[in-house]
Amino acid sequence: SDSFGKAFAGYKVAAKKIESFSEFYIDYSNYMKAWSSVENAKLSHSNNDYPSAMRNYQKASSLLGQSKTWNYLSLNFYAWSILEQAEDFSRKENSKKSIKSFENAIRYLRESKKNLESEIEKISRRDEKSLVDNLIEASEARESFSLARIAIEEAKIFDKKGKHILSSDKYGEAAKLYQKILANYPEQIRWEAKPLVFLCQAWEKMK
Repeated sequence: SDSFGKAFAGYKVAAKKIESFSEFYIDYSNYMKAWSSVENAKLSHSNNDYPSAMRNYQKASSLLGQSKTWNYLSLNFYAWSILEQAEDFSRKENSKKSIKSFENAIRYLRESKKNLESEIEKISRRDEKSLVDNLIEASEARESFSLARIAIEEAKIFDKKGKHILSSDKYGEAAKLYQKILANYPEQIRWEAKPLVFLCQAWEKMK
């Protein structure tokens, strides 16, 4: 995040010094600031500070939306901000609002994936094409994560109503969704799902 922040400051200075390229440099400065916010969001998420993660992803989305070159990335990070909102509702034991947010996130992730798949055909730079490929894969994985999280929230609702068999079934459904993630995605995505498989299986048997 600090490195992206320094790059942002450097491009801002360049925009002032070289006026003929100011628009070009301002676009790059916004891009760097957006990635600084993404890294801050990831840090907040790892510390379970979901409101901060949500705000940082929203900031990244807004900055990319202003960019002429990278505005197609904006919706992806907006979707990630909604995921953080869903996690915050879950932590506050508001399962109904959490489910609604996860459903909204899935909708935005699917729309973003279409945008990314359309844009990748126009990209010539190898590093940018690789970035978009990774975001497409991450969007697919986050959709699977969201479906599993919806099942968990539904399980919690059933449990509170004393419907333990239905709760057990939902935890089992979540465990299977996490197992699919383990089978279909690379290590940087799998590590988050692995403990959740065992946790959901344990909850399934408890209920």
